[in-house]
Amino acid sequence: MTWARLALVLALLFCSTSVTAAEEAWMLWGQVYEVTPHDGAHHWTVYAGFKSRRQCMDEGTHALDEVITSVSEQYKRSGNVSLVEKERNDPKKEFIAKFHIVDPETSSSQHVQVRLVCLPDTIDPREKRE
Repeated sequence: MTWARLALVLALLFCSTSVTAAEEAWMLWGQVYEVTPHDGAHHWTVYAGFKSRRQCMDEGTHALDEVITSVSEQYKRSGNVSLVEKERNDPKKEFIAKFHIVDPETSSSQHVQVRLVCLPDTIDPREKRE
């Protein structure tokens, strides 16, 4: 199973949560990428919108736990997955889960990172900054 499949699983998880109205002050964004042997795509997906930073951070903690459960269940069926690290970084308003995934058929391994971050609705992480 590739990191792309993991990205699809997480994208479906993110899409299952309804996004609130555009006037929300904080957005919880999600990103999945392969850490090694080369960096994979860094696609951002909106998870949900909130009226306050506090609400976004509270949901970020819950959402990361959901992602960890979902990834663990998905990869236990077809390979070996272990959670390497789980981190909540309040100053950066982000949540990170790092996984090590081994495919039993090919013995290949991947290091995949899931990152959730709370940003003001005026910031879109998909846009390039100068």
